[in-house]
Amino acid sequence: HSGIYPLGNQAWYDNAIAVSPADADKIYFGGIMMYTYSPSTGLHKIPDFTYPEAAANKNMEQFLYAINDRNADEIYAATNKGVFKTTEGVSNFTSTQFYDHNYQLNARDFLSLAVAHNGQVIGGSLDAPGLLIGNINDRHFINLNSDFEDCAFSQIDTNYVFIEGYYGRLMESKDMMASFFSALDTAIDPYNYGYPSTCNNNYFSHFILHETRTAYTTTDTVSFTANTQLAAGSTIDGKSVNANTTFQYILSQNINSGEVIHVPDPIKSRLFFTSGCGIWMKRHAESIVNPDWYHITGYNPGYIARFAVTKDGNKIYWGMDGGFVMSIEGLNLAHYNRSDMIDSFHVVKDTIKHAGDIESIAIDPNNDSIMLVTTGGTNLLSDSNVFKSTDAGHTWKSIQVGPKGLAAYTCVIDMNNSNNYIIGTEHGIWTSADAGATWHPDYGEMCDVPVFQLN
Repeated sequence: HSGIYPLGNQAWYDNAIAVSPADADKIYFGGIMMYTYSPSTGLHKIPDFTYPEAAANKNMEQFLYAINDRNADEIYAATNKGVFKTTEGVSNFTSTQFYDHNYQLNARDFLSLAVAHNGQVIGGSLDAPGLLIGNINDRHFINLNSDFEDCAFSQIDTNYVFIEGYYGRLMESKDMMASFFSALDTAIDPYNYGYPSTCNNNYFSHFILHETRTAYTTTDTVSFTANTQLAAGSTIDGKSVNANTTFQYILSQNINSGEVIHVPDPIKSRLFFTSGCGIWMKRHAESIVNPDWYHITGYNPGYIARFAVTKDGNKIYWGMDGGFVMSIEGLNLAHYNRSDMIDSFHVVKDTIKHAGDIESIAIDPNNDSIMLVTTGGTNLLSDSNVFKSTDAGHTWKSIQVGPKGLAAYTCVIDMNNSNNYIIGTEHGIWTSADAGATWHPDYGEMCDVPVFQLN
């Protein structure tokens, strides 16, 4: 029908149709909009679904309609905002109204989450308003009029929050989400489009915020002026360029009053961001330094599920389709020159044989050589859904979680106990207390549901 687009070019994602059990001439169909049709009434768009947290039918993506065989007026719709119901599906066929029927089911599309030290949580949503802010006692939404995927709290300066929307629209807040603005500069976005404007970007492009206070081997320095004579072995307070955070440094030599020295800055807060033209790094995520984005590799990464960074920030890994694990080393000791950054690093490409597409990577916080990756898809030909490396990703062995063919999407290694592994799979959370030798399901009251991200 000319001019009617109920699926919104998303037939691969949301596409529902049902026939009334009371009258085979009456059908219901839709995707992001819902329509009814019968030969006698013709085609009608039904009113927007009534939803308490949305002013209009914004991305009300519909996946399934279920009709009560004994009462054809009663129809349920499964959507990206949960369950909706009408009690006039036949009696008011051309303009039936659906209402939120979630009861205690809190259902929304969230593609990422982040947790701050104070327990506050944010979630990146595919639905307007776009960003959930909450804690155990309260929650509210910020209407950013955009879809958002990745999000991150700074653990160094808790006023900083980063979120990423479609086509690489990376935004930051310096005032704990009171306001947001683009986190990009003219190096990555020369045309000021709000996304990497020289690249052909994917709809979603992942980023990771990596922070450390222990990057002692580094070319970054800050100046210190002594206000009195100090002896070697004295401890001084330095001030990092990252979020104006202080750190302690032990003098290796005597210095005189008024003398200026340069000391290594061990505090790093960096953003790693993928685009259609390679991987970028914002060298100081929380600072007024501008411009500060560097193109660390022009290698076209394709689809990247997740990044992982070593504790000291010197090496970054990312996973790709086909079992490829890529890495770049030497980030802390590099001399950053905007004109030659692409040529400054060597990309290492290791292959996990008989693996599916890489979904996530985890590095042991206490040992950079130990890593996990998970692979997705119901791949019965794959040797495993989880692989482990003890030599920084050069060789891998299978540590299968659950039954063969079970997709695994996310992994965590406990920072307080390196023997504790936590895996999110198509069938809930699985854990190991013996470094992957044995596994058991551990989803408790959350039940057997797909788990795509763990923090």
